[in-house]
Amino acid sequence: SSGINAEWPLRLGTREMGSLPEPVKAFNDELAEMLTQKPPVSSSKMKDITRNAMKAQKYYKHIVMSVEKLVQKCKPEYKLSGIYVIDAIVRQSRHQNKEKDVYAGRFESNLHITATHLFKCSRTDQVKICRTFKLWELNKVFSYHSIQKCLNNANPEARKEGVGLAEKSIAKMAIKPVATPDIVKQQKRKKYRLRLCVDTTA
Repeated sequence: SSGINAEWPLRLGTREMGSLPEPVKAFNDELAEMLTQKPPVSSSKMKDITRNAMKAQKYYKHIVMSVEKLVQKCKPEYKLSGIYVIDAIVRQSRHQNKEKDVYAGRFESNLHITATHLFKCSRTDQVKICRTFKLWELNKVFSYHSIQKCLNNANPEARKEGVGLAEKSIAKMAIKPVATPDIVKQQKRKKYRLRLCVDTTA
């Protein structure tokens, strides 16, 4: 069964859906399909979602609103997927568009409100969400002030654990061992995981 209320506007066939541009409809279809799959979201599905978000950049306000609505309405087990969707879109947009990125600022404007919905999940997922927020701060994806407002919504113990994990990840990346071929490959994999803020080992 889907992880979202059937009245959610992203569902096909609603009056609101009929008025949306085609690229936004395609993006919403990907989000809706994600919620029919058991979490965690697959890497292939995340790529599909991100690719459609990039195609719909002209309508970035619609895209951000759709993701925010997903986070607000979805079941607790999908909250973590929600923050990973935000992360993937913002990271790809910053990489692809540099200073012309339109997504980060739009997501940040309501980030503290989005956080209140994100944290309506299990303590285990709260830790991972806190880790992602802290990585955003440490990597200067969003401002320190915005991130602190978000983290204030978390369970204090989960926040402490998640922040600690993020700081440990950054510390590990700062270590530069002898660059043997195996270690180089290993570091590249770690950098990829850190860039997406997705804990693929969990």
